[in-house]
Amino acid sequence: MGWGAIALVAAPAIAQIQPDTTLGAEQSIVAPNVEIKGLPADLIEGGAIRDTNLFHSFLEFNVGEGGRVYFANPQGIETIFSRVTGNDISNILGTLGVNGQASLYLLNPNGIIFGEGARLDVAGSFVGTTADSVVFENGLTFSATNPEAPPLLTINVTPGLQYGNNGTNASITNRGNLVVGQDLTLAAGNLNLQGQLSAGRDVSLIAKDTVIMQDTISNPFIAAALNQLEVEGANRIEISALNHPDSGLFSGADLVLRSANPIKGNAHYTSGGSFRIEDLEGNLGQLTSPEDPVIRASGDVVLGGYVGASLHILAGGSVTIPGDVIIQSADPVNGIVENITLSDGTTILVDGKTQPTLDIRAGTTAFNIPDIQGIPNTGIILPPLPNPVGIPTSADITIGGIFFNAPDGVALITNQFIVGTLGAAKAGDLTITASDTIQLRGTQTDSRLLNTLITAIPPLEDFVATLPPEVQSTIINAPGSPLNSPASSLLTFTIGTGGTGDVTMKTGRLMIQDGAEVSAYSFGQGQGGNVTIQATDSVELIGTTPFNIPGGLYTQSYSTGNAGNIQIDTGRLTIRDGSGISTTTLSPSQGGDLIINAADSIELSGTTPDEQYPSFIGAGTRSAGDAGNLTLTTRRLIVQDGAGIGTTSFSVGNAGNLTINAAESVDVLGVSAIRGIPSGISTDTIEFGRGGRLTINTQRLNVRDGAVLSASTFGVGEAGSLSVNASESIELNGTSAGRISSGLYSQGFGAGDGNNIEVETPQLVVKNGARITVSTGTTEEDLARFSSGTYGFGAGLNITFADAATGNAGRMRIEADTITLDNQGALIAKTVSGEGGNINLQVEDLIEMRRNSLISAEAFGGQGDGGNIDIDTEFVVAIEDENSDIVADAFGGNGGNINITAQNIFGLEFRPQRTPKSDITASSRFGL
Repeated sequence: MGWGAIALVAAPAIAQIQPDTTLGAEQSIVAPNVEIKGLPADLIEGGAIRDTNLFHSFLEFNVGEGGRVYFANPQGIETIFSRVTGNDISNILGTLGVNGQASLYLLNPNGIIFGEGARLDVAGSFVGTTADSVVFENGLTFSATNPEAPPLLTINVTPGLQYGNNGTNASITNRGNLVVGQDLTLAAGNLNLQGQLSAGRDVSLIAKDTVIMQDTISNPFIAAALNQLEVEGANRIEISALNHPDSGLFSGADLVLRSANPIKGNAHYTSGGSFRIEDLEGNLGQLTSPEDPVIRASGDVVLGGYVGASLHILAGGSVTIPGDVIIQSADPVNGIVENITLSDGTTILVDGKTQPTLDIRAGTTAFNIPDIQGIPNTGIILPPLPNPVGIPTSADITIGGIFFNAPDGVALITNQFIVGTLGAAKAGDLTITASDTIQLRGTQTDSRLLNTLITAIPPLEDFVATLPPEVQSTIINAPGSPLNSPASSLLTFTIGTGGTGDVTMKTGRLMIQDGAEVSAYSFGQGQGGNVTIQATDSVELIGTTPFNIPGGLYTQSYSTGNAGNIQIDTGRLTIRDGSGISTTTLSPSQGGDLIINAADSIELSGTTPDEQYPSFIGAGTRSAGDAGNLTLTTRRLIVQDGAGIGTTSFSVGNAGNLTINAAESVDVLGVSAIRGIPSGISTDTIEFGRGGRLTINTQRLNVRDGAVLSASTFGVGEAGSLSVNASESIELNGTSAGRISSGLYSQGFGAGDGNNIEVETPQLVVKNGARITVSTGTTEEDLARFSSGTYGFGAGLNITFADAATGNAGRMRIEADTITLDNQGALIAKTVSGEGGNINLQVEDLIEMRRNSLISAEAFGGQGDGGNIDIDTEFVVAIEDENSDIVADAFGGNGGNINITAQNIFGLEFRPQRTPKSDITASSRFGL
């Protein structure tokens, strides 16, 4: 039905209130000029009394401008029913009231108009309707179209309404101020509402066809209920109430909009309970708004989907939108820019005017339900809306998809977010799609949000739970370890045999800041969920919570279920200030694989402010399960200022393999600012598990200022292997201020053996204290290089090195065109008590050794033999007086063999023992 079908019409000349004769001797009587509440009024008396009900019947019923019409309220009467049996609309242009506490019904199947001067003075409830009849128990009716004497009622029941043809098409129009003490109901074929509506209990606005609500710049539209507010337009609801700052829909309890078709809802909604949009069958309905809606609810917010301008939702409970959210624009004309004040006084800017915005906050009751402005004093004193009464079921945010059909859009989704299952069924998947930006921020300043446990997405019968406020940081007590999630999070988990739901985010740009988290956890037998990120432009993971807890992307297994995988496809990946990405198993189960494809770059930098955690990408195991594999593919990789990439075993399980394919360059640079934690790439083992394989394929590798590449062991397990293929060059340069040598390590600091390092490049430069080592050792020199105390990136955790090493050194093989060792640059395969490692150098042109450089396969203690050194090159060049050495000495065992095949050796001499000059030695102090 079009707008014109229910448009306002000019009011005819107002006739007298004219009772009809259908009640016989009990007909209504109008007494004029009776003083009521200190002013003259027309008093309607007479009528038919049935039990606690009083019935009136009129041929016409109108209240003129400035007029006052009251119904008398005899003792014992609780409800007054009035009907219009004529053919004219009722025009209420003045005050209509009850001289007492009874409720009032006004039935006119032709329609009712409440003009600008209309007021209600009803302490009870008021029902204005175009229905034909009021229907009582057993089908008895009080009809305006088939008028008869009222039924003989012996009990007091709440009547229903029955519509005929006239009532279905007729309209109720309101431009006045209707305030009642209890319930306010307007029920018609159509409702055209432009004034103010307020009730001390419920407000029900019901149309068989269309509900239209509209304000103007000068006159607000207000619908306010201290309890529930219900709006139903069977065919259509159109709300345009953003022109006046006082306009809005307010409820102390639940607020429901109901229609068979999408609801046009340009308004601000404030509910002390839950907010829901549904169709006529109770299923979720759609909301559209070309302007700028704001929804505030102390409870849950539930709607099927949304299309329109910027959308702002602040919910004390959950937000459920299983369909798509499509943001088409900002609203520069009617868009609202306002500050929301949290409980600690902090303000949050809500701005849909300048930027297409999806702004959803769940789990907050930090806003207040405002005092309602714009309703004049009517003599009915209503208390302020309760603040709040809603009981949230959880703090979920469930969104089917996010789409921006406008440039520069931003989605801000805050608070904690969990998908879960306790049963055998797989938990629901979480997919969020935004054509521009998805932004997840960390811990909010309202402490009430800090430790909310979020409940499950379908199947809801599997798991619904909340935590009491006294529960602090531990939100799930999983077997073996608590799960702490004190920041805003998007989480899926499983506790039973069912699999965890997957998390998929598709966007142009993903930002996870200030300790926020996107994770999938397995606490049971079910498979952990996967986390998949597709961000065409960039992924940014930045910062920690105020308590220095890292945020980021995680999958973890705490029981027999395997951890899920993580895959990221993006243009650029940036991780800094302690944030991270990891797949971890804390159980006998398999850790997940981690795959990152970044077309342009991957950059990691820094640590948490307290330097307890590096910025990291990792795959780790802390139990018997093996860690997953980690694969990075990009054009350029940068790891700096204490950040790290790694696969690590902290227990019996084996570390995963780490593969890096960087088409242009890999730069690993420096240490952290305070504690000197080295930047690094590692596949280390800390206890019994084996280290993984570390493979780097690139054009240029640059490691400097104390940064390290490591495939080492700090326990019983064998170290992993390290392989670097650099098609142009490798440069290892310098040490940190704490004397950590830049370099490549497959080193043993416990009982485990070192493993192999293989290097292939045209040009290898090792200088200024840098080194390549396959050693084992506890010498002060070696440990001093790591004695800042912490290192390791595989599970996003730091470890402390052991102080004993008994394993054997590994093997080093280098293929290059040239090797330059300068200013204490070193190639080392030595051991403290085990067997020395072997060094094999296949060099096409030249090995140059300058200023105390070293090639060593020594065995320093015990009965271990020195390792062998095999060199095949054109030239070996050193300066005789610069003390550059090639050594394979032993302490108790036999010295190793040194085999050099070269056209010429310059500056080095074979000697029985080392001297201040440049030497080649293979001696033993007590052996051969």
